Amino acid sequence: MGEAMGLALRGEVASGTGTFASGIEKSRDRYLRKKEILLCIFLLCLISWVPVVAQHLEVSASRIPLPEGNVLGAVFYEDKGMFFVQQNVLSTENGGLVIRSHRQLSSWKIKNGSIITKRIFAESPPGASAYPCGRVELSAKLHRVFLCSAGTHVEVIDPDDLRTIGTIAQTQDQYISDFVVDDPHGRMLVLASGGDGVAHLTIYSLLNGDKREEVVLPATNVTKMSLAVAPRTGQIGIAIDVSSRSCK
Repeated sequence: MGEAMGLALRGEVASGTGTFASGIEKSRDRYLRKKEILLCIFLLCLISWVPVVAQHLEVSASRIPLPEGNVLGAVFYEDKGMFFVQQNVLSTENGGLVIRSHRQLSSWKIKNGSIITKRIFAESPPGASAYPCGRVELSAKLHRVFLCSAGTHVEVIDPDDLRTIGTIAQTQDQYISDFVVDDPHGRMLVLASGGDGVAHLTIYSLLNGDKREEVVLPATNVTKMSLAVAPRTGQIGIAIDVSSRSCK
């Protein structure tokens, strides 16, 4: 009986060994297939990476001195070979005891960096933010420049002589944090906070300045907001900084 059991046991082991060997072969095949897949993936990554490495990038820059104030924003008008810079210029009163500021917009030639013209705006009202909305935007279709004015509205500027030819988003009870000109879709998006602290996004027509839509954002105690738009799809991105302190 012991021998019979031993034979039976040895037969099971031998049978198990065959099964195990077959399992090893299958596992090795799977491993080789995985290895081939990984190798293909690696080669694809290598092929896509090699042209990038092969390119030699050179970065050169020319400096243009802007000594009159802090730069708030800038925009290029490549079709006309120009760019525009908005600055915040400080001034003092009463022997330096009172510090005021005013905005300045200037236009420059891209080719040689020479100034074309500049415009000095009225002084900011007392209590105005030292870091106002500094966005400068351009509509090449309309041949217009846009910039924040005292944080309450957006001015429409003639790029040739920098004179104001209109306003958009003219609302007193708001402070504009940021805005974007979406030229392909003929609209302007304005990100602002009302007197009640509620943040909202408003869409205006670039052609006539009419309000198209307004959305209240689910955010309170906002300290800073910025806006971005994808030109091709028109998708909107909003970044919001919120104060950790709650106001009651």
